Amino acid sequence: MRNWNARTSFELKIRRVGANNRRKAFEVETRSGVLLFPYARLRLMPSAENRVTEVFPDPEQGREGFSYVLESGEEDTIHIDAVLEYSRDPDRLRDLLLYRLTVEARSRVDASGLSRR
Repeated sequence: MRNWNARTSFELKIRRVGANNRRKAFEVETRSGVLLFPYARLRLMPSAENRVTEVFPDPEQGREGFSYVLESGEEDTIHIDAVLEYSRDPDRLRDLLLYRLTVEARSRVDASGLSRR
């Protein structure tokens, strides 16, 4: 039985991505809508002298990320998870919290010395 609240990988595929220099952010379009990812969160930040020349959904990541190229030739890739985390997507935050709670519970069970039964 399928959980209808869970997102499929098809929904997380990037349809289009563009650089918006006025907003200083990338506009990432997915099936669920358009999300913004600011230049300030990038490792290689564009500037007035080193602008974004190319941005595209990355086929090597199965369109679950995008790559951008600066005028200097430097290139970097951003995964859709970083975009969802920045936009505080409720489904992403729920999954992240569940993961952190699971890791904490496992570490406490291991530290207690109790058997799992």
